[in-house]
Amino acid sequence: MLIDGRELPVMQHGKSGWSSTINHYERFATPLEAARTAVISLKGAVVVPFDPTA
Repeated sequence: MLIDGRELPVMQHGKSGWSSTINHYERFATPLEAARTAVISLKGAVVVPFDPTA
């Protein structure tokens, strides 16, 4: 999913629901619910892109 033009990874956990990298311990019924909750949880925080090669 894209939030303000940046990718927010969401993951499906079989039939138990969806989560995001922000709310990875919570399960949501849809990927949209997971993304909306992540945005609310961030509360305007500046998100720095993850670079695994750094």
